[in-house]
Amino acid sequence: MIKCRIASLAFDVLQRSLGAFIANEIDIQLWTQCFYRLYAEKRANLQAVGKEEISAFIAMTNEGAEYYEYLIRVVSTISDRRRAECIYPFYIHLGDIYRYKAGVTEKDDKTVWKKCESCYREAIQINPNNGNAFHQLAIVATSLLLSHISPSQHRATCLALYYCIRAISCDRPFVTAFTNIAFHFERNKEELEKVKRALEEAEATSTLEPEASMGKEEEERMRSALEKKKEELTSQIASLEEEKEKVQAGLDSLKK
Repeated sequence: MIKCRIASLAFDVLQRSLGAFIANEIDIQLWTQCFYRLYAEKRANLQAVGKEEISAFIAMTNEGAEYYEYLIRVVSTISDRRRAECIYPFYIHLGDIYRYKAGVTEKDDKTVWKKCESCYREAIQINPNNGNAFHQLAIVATSLLLSHISPSQHRATCLALYYCIRAISCDRPFVTAFTNIAFHFERNKEELEKVKRALEEAEATSTLEPEASMGKEEEERMRSALEKKKEELTSQIASLEEEKEKVQAGLDSLKK
């Protein structure tokens, strides 16, 4: 009931005056009180619940998405110079809601993730000088990796680092991205060390003498497979090293 009342009051102010809506930071209060806290509470317990609770959570996200889609449609019809400033956070919140929903849907279903990314990109189109939307895209890249949807570890990490750098290099930087850059550098370092160890093991295995009972054809197959594995690992190391150099160059350019 309280949530409905807050949402109703916020909508009334929005229709009456975008200036008052923005000046009084009603968007932040609306998002925090009516949506974010509730979603955070439910998400924290989703690991240990059944299908009914997950379905109920998805229904909640659908309700939130419908609300923010409606706000965007309403504000889009208002003739006011601050209209874009008002719509920008709506797209961020809408993208977040889809991201929460995507986290509990089937892993093979990428539809919700695409809606999520689309919202953040819409926000960037509205204001490319605000780093918030870029940072949210970095979160998406990381989420796809952790959900095993992204097929490439270094591609996902590279995307996340790229969006973090974009987030801090905007006229209005999103400062949380600084912390996440350090996190992704550490992940890159760990992955690089893991691949190097795998390459060393492959090289060590390739120098072993084949078993006496192994036929020549089987021996050739084994050596060919090991050589192919070495090439793949070497390529991964080169990609990770290149990724590291590009990101470091980007960071160095920001310090100048």
